[in-house]
Amino acid sequence: MITVLQVRKVKMNYTSYSKLLTKFLIIMFSLLMLPAMSSASDRAHVMEEYRLGEGDVINVIVLKSSTLTKQLTITPDGKISYPIIGEIKAAGLRLIELQHYFTKELSKTIKNPQITVVLLAAYSFRIYVMGEILKPGVFQLKGPVTIIQALAMSGGFTPYAAKHKIKIVNPRFKNRRVFFNYKTFISGKNTRQNVVLKSGDTILVP
Repeated sequence: MITVLQVRKVKMNYTSYSKLLTKFLIIMFSLLMLPAMSSASDRAHVMEEYRLGEGDVINVIVLKSSTLTKQLTITPDGKISYPIIGEIKAAGLRLIELQHYFTKELSKTIKNPQITVVLLAAYSFRIYVMGEILKPGVFQLKGPVTIIQALAMSGGFTPYAAKHKIKIVNPRFKNRRVFFNYKTFISGKNTRQNVVLKSGDTILVP
C-alpha cells in the first residue's frame, strides 16, 4: 500500500528531476547557440585580418569577364600567376590588399575593373594545442575555428588540466593574450570568451 509520504517523495523526486532536466537543456542550448551567434562578427573580423599563406586557394572574380576570373592556388614560394599581370607575391597579404593590387594593375588595361578576391580554402591555417591535453600538436585546418572546437579536436583534457587557466598566445601578434575559462563556459556563463582563433595561435592548457 502506497502511503501519502511515498507519493509526496515520488512527486518531489519527479519535480527535482524535471528542474534538473530543464536546467541541463538550457545549458546545452546556450552552448550550441550562443557561441555561434556571438562569434559571427568575430569570424568576419578574422577573415578581414587573415593573411594568405602557401597552399591557400583564392578566387579572383572580375565582373563581366569570365576569361579573367580565375581560381588560383598560392605556390610554396608564396606566389600566384595571373594573366596580364604575371607573378604576384600573395603570401602575407590580406584579401583586401590583394584585391586593391589587382584593381590597380588591371586598371592599366581595363577601364574601371570591378574585382573581388574570395578565399576558397585556407590550407595555411594552423593552430597549436599544448599542455595537459590528450592529443597535443599542430592542427592544419581549412578555416578558422573557435577555442572550444580546437579543444574538442585535440581530444579533451587530461585529469591534471587547470581548465580555468587556459591561455592563447600568438608570436605574430605580440600583444595577443586571450584567456579561456572552460569551467565558466560550460556552465553557460561568459560564452563570449569562446572567440575565433587566428592562424598561428597556440592554446596552452596548464
